[in-house]
Amino acid sequence: MTQAPPPFDWEAEANREAPPQTEQLPTGRHDVIIDKVVYGKRDGPPFASKKGDPQIMVVFSDAAGRQAAEMLTLSTRAGWKLAAILSAAGADIAKMKAHGIEPAHFSAQAFADANLIGRRLQIDVTWPEHGAYPDIVPVRRQAAAATAPAATPAPAAAQPPLPKF
Repeated sequence: MTQAPPPFDWEAEANREAPPQTEQLPTGRHDVIIDKVVYGKRDGPPFASKKGDPQIMVVFSDAAGRQAAEMLTLSTRAGWKLAAILSAAGADIAKMKAHGIEPAHFSAQAFADANLIGRRLQIDVTWPEHGAYPDIVPVRRQAAAATAPAATPAPAAAQPPLPKF
């Protein structure tokens, strides 16, 4: 026999502190690292566009821990945004093309994690006046190289065994 869950404790919940929220990256140019990739809601299905294309959320963090996130649709039509991020982060996009890598490959968690997490780049962040999500524009590598500090390579042990472009 399954036991019913305890009743909701309104008093305890009313007195509980909200979990701390991550500070957001303010408007401006930032040196960031791709900190994590989110594939769907905690207990829900993977993210998908209205047309059914797979989506991922890329979370950028600066050295102070401030964050901004970008939802990316993994279709050939919308792949330009992912390509701009990878190019700005120093990925070998010519090699990706030669190997037949498509935006949809990034819907596989192991592949996306191996090729996105830990990458360093510069982004321009703009917050709309009444928007909940920022506009994030990756800064092309040539422009970023003049102002960005040299990236520290990740330790060899931290590299996943998947192909990294």
